[in-house]
Amino acid sequence: MSVDDLIAEWALATGPSDRLRDNENLIRFLGEWLFSEYQPYPEKADFWDRLYCWLNQICDCKTRNEDQRAMFDFIPYLLFAGQRDLTAMYRAAYDGPIRRWLIDQGELLLDDLAVARKLENLRRDTWFGSLAGMDISGFSRVNRITGQSYRPEFRFIAEFCNMNELKNWLDAEGYKRIVVVEDMVGTGEQFQDALPALAGVGGENPIQVLFVPLFIPPAGLKVVLDELSKPEHSHISCQPICVLPDSSIIYGESQSAESKDHSRFREVILRHGSGNFGYGSNYGTLILSYMNCPDNVPAIIHQPADVALFPRATREE
Repeated sequence: MSVDDLIAEWALATGPSDRLRDNENLIRFLGEWLFSEYQPYPEKADFWDRLYCWLNQICDCKTRNEDQRAMFDFIPYLLFAGQRDLTAMYRAAYDGPIRRWLIDQGELLLDDLAVARKLENLRRDTWFGSLAGMDISGFSRVNRITGQSYRPEFRFIAEFCNMNELKNWLDAEGYKRIVVVEDMVGTGEQFQDALPALAGVGGENPIQVLFVPLFIPPAGLKVVLDELSKPEHSHISCQPICVLPDSSIIYGESQSAESKDHSRFREVILRHGSGNFGYGSNYGTLILSYMNCPDNVPAIIHQPADVALFPRATREE
């Protein structure tokens, strides 16, 4: 059998519909021109074949047709960031909140004839890093951030580095501020893991820190802002690029304004996904990129690898 056979079966059971035909055309297009960019496991099957394996894992229950159709109809809600999309987000982050922050840090006047040179000097005095392993090298290439030998991951620094030595090293290298970028933030737990490193450059004569998440759900942003409201974190600020709308989140409990597709997919997760909506939380985000699928996406989408729609390359076993 194939996805085409399943679609024919659904149409026979419920009658042909514009919705089914439109979703089929859209998913075929996305599979060929966008989802095909997905990098993990280069030996993986083409998307249309992976789609069949993903749907066909639901094959021995009374609600088979209903559940498979709910999974199929939910695919257009996935927010898949391709290579060009992430490149655009990298540029938006630097040209938007990071550049504005640097202008504020340097108290620059936009009518100053030397503003471009002064802004470049501020950039050179700024240490750019990731929160928990984002492609900070790619971010730096896109935005022409040069002259920086080390591009840190601050979660690693929080685990293994002496904060006093870090501050001394920053002073010796001439860094006066820090920008931390991360592409996908879910629950905010990784931010909390990295926070000791960012807090460690505070205190007397603090180094100012800007945290820029590219994608973050409202609940994750609340965790971040609650931490930053503490007096000892007053030197850290956060300016996200995209706060995910509810349409890009699946909650463990019914929401008054959610779509019927979200409700149907929730039932699939409860029946077949062990109730795993996202890593350590009662909600899952629906954002992934061509580089990987975050673990705060519902597990049924990325596990197990042999039937997953987007098999995740994990860091921990």
